[in-house]
Amino acid sequence: MYDMKGISRCQTLLGTFVQIDIEADADDRLLLSASDAAFNAIHEVQDELSFHDANSALSLVNSSAHLAPVPVSRMFWDLLSWCLCLSKDSDGLFDVSVAPALLNDGRLPNHWPANLRSGNHESIVMNNGTVYFEQAMALDFGGVAKGMAVDFAIQAIKEALSADLVQATVNAGGDIRMYDCHQQVVGVVNRCQNVEMLHMQQVAVASSAAYYDNGVSAIYHPKAMKARKMDHTVSVFASNCQLADALTKVAVLDLNHSVLNDRGAQVVLS
Repeated sequence: MYDMKGISRCQTLLGTFVQIDIEADADDRLLLSASDAAFNAIHEVQDELSFHDANSALSLVNSSAHLAPVPVSRMFWDLLSWCLCLSKDSDGLFDVSVAPALLNDGRLPNHWPANLRSGNHESIVMNNGTVYFEQAMALDFGGVAKGMAVDFAIQAIKEALSADLVQATVNAGGDIRMYDCHQQVVGVVNRCQNVEMLHMQQVAVASSAAYYDNGVSAIYHPKAMKARKMDHTVSVFASNCQLADALTKVAVLDLNHSVLNDRGAQVVLS
C-alpha cells in the first residue's frame, strides 16, 4: 500500500484545455500511466469526431453520406444512435445536424458548400453499420463529444487504477466529471463573469454561457437555425458528462422541457 499521491496534467484537446487530476494509493508510474490512458481516450474521440479535421471520420461522413452509405466505427454508431434518440425525446431541440447554421455564422470551418446542406436528423438512415443521408447535410458532435470524451477518460482512469483510485476529475473546458462527487464543489462563471461555486449534485456537470459574446450563445434552435440569446449561465448536472453536455442545449432552448426531468438532470442558473 502506497501513501496517497496525486497528479495533475493539462493538454489542449477538443478545442479547449483538458485538465486531469488524480489521487490514488499508487506510485508515480501508475499515476502517469493512468493519466496517459485518459488522454489517449480523449485523443481517440478527437480523431474520430472532429468537425475541424477534414480527415476525421465525421468529415468523411459529412462529405460522402448523401451519395452512398458510409461504414462507421462502433464509437460513431453508438454516439449517433444515442443522439437520434435524444433528438426524438427532446422534440428535436437537441439536433446534431445544425452544423449549417454554425457554418453560415463562421463558427465552424466551411469544408463544404453550406447551401447544399438542408437535411436534419430525420434525414439520417442508419443500417448495418453504415450511415446514409437522404439529403445533403452536415453533422456536428460539438454539443456532445466533449462530454463523451470526459466519460471515456474517467473510465480509463478507473480501469488503470482499480481499487487504488481515491479521486479523479476530468475537466474539458467546463465539461466536468468526478469519480467521487460527494461534498465536492465546482466553479462556474456566472452572468456577471464572476466565478460562482456550485455543489456537485451528480458526478457530471456541463455549463453553457454567452457572457463572452454579447449574450449570444453558440446554441442554435434547430427550427429557427438562429443562435439563442442567454441571460444566465446554464449548468446541467447528470449521471454522466455526455448526457450533461447534450442536455445543456435543451435547457438553453427550453428550461422546462420534460426530457430534463425524464433523464434525471438537475439544472442550475447562475
